[in-house]
Amino acid sequence: MYRTAASRAKALKGVFQPPPLPGHVEPSKLKITALPNGLKIASHMSPLRKMKVEIAELAKNPMGLLMEAVHTAAYSGALANPLYAHESALDRLNGELLEEFMTENFTVARMVLAASGVEHEELLQVAEPLTSDLPNVPRQVEPKSQYTGGDFLQHTGGDFLQHTGGDFLQHTGGEATHFALAFEVPGWNNEKEAVIATVLQMLMGGGGSFSAGGPGKGMHSWL
Repeated sequence: MYRTAASRAKALKGVFQPPPLPGHVEPSKLKITALPNGLKIASHMSPLRKMKVEIAELAKNPMGLLMEAVHTAAYSGALANPLYAHESALDRLNGELLEEFMTENFTVARMVLAASGVEHEELLQVAEPLTSDLPNVPRQVEPKSQYTGGDFLQHTGGDFLQHTGGDFLQHTGGEATHFALAFEVPGWNNEKEAVIATVLQMLMGGGGSFSAGGPGKGMHSWL
């Protein structure tokens, strides 16, 4: 379906025709050289292999792990989905799954085409051939992310383990322990509760990112 629309657009000036989706996604050969100073140099890396390297690096980033864990523990629905896929899921990726995902999600009701510096009629001439083959189905009711609360426990070197409760713990084997405590707040639409949450954040520490601007930034707490 998408390839047909793309082939129609081939004759349109300035329109790029993407290559067809591959029937399989396999990691290519990867060569890594570690220099004496610890710098690693990698070459001939496929996107799939790159994702696996990024997932491995995530285990060394406590702040990234905490953000993933807090959302998984606190919510059900889309907000609970991790930003990084599990490595076991990458091996199951193929062109058929990617095309199925595009068919389900890339519908007309979910698309917005915006342009700047072009005439509206000219934009229509380019857009209509590209979208004529897309299914014009009504937009489905998207499930809302519900705040449920919970805890998220991870041991270094293992997979994510989810439990019910109210905290997040990670055993690193070192001297430091990283944890996050989160609450659902209505945002700045409720000014009173937002101010209370801001004061609590300042008392407990503003995170691990140091900055010169704004109260509470870069603060650490001995709590």
